[in-house]
Amino acid sequence: MLASLVPAVTQRNGSVCVIVSGRSRDKQSKRRSSIHQQLADAGARFIPVDIAGSSVAALKDQFHGFDTIINCMGFVAGAGTQIKITRAVLEAGVKRYFPWQFGVNYDVVGKGSGQPVWDEQYDVRTLLREQNVTEWGDCFNRFIYLFSLRTGL
Repeated sequence: MLASLVPAVTQRNGSVCVIVSGRSRDKQSKRRSSIHQQLADAGARFIPVDIAGSSVAALKDQFHGFDTIINCMGFVAGAGTQIKITRAVLEAGVKRYFPWQFGVNYDVVGKGSGQPVWDEQYDVRTLLREQNVTEWGDCFNRFIYLFSLRTGL
């Protein structure tokens, strides 16, 4: 997805910045991932941030000044991560936000499904609906669907 997004944005004089783990570089400061290197070669910038270990205030400072944030974090950083990221986005005054989604209609599932991570996503949507400054949407289902069609998943 980023492989297509980076050139499309940079050709329009925009920029793409990717938050990565501080462990994304080796001891010689080389990128560990060839994908990261390809994205950097295409014009993406990288910022190392410990999302799990950062407070909402620290993330707010990192997010301040960005027009759009697309959250691809998933739940790898543990419970509470998605709501923390969302609060930081809102406090930073980001114009547009795409929260991480997993192809589930959390409004239909509701809370108490037995999947605590889904409850958190429901809470993210509730938090976003309670404000009117940041535009938001969940377009990842289509991206994942198109990717799966192309790759045969």
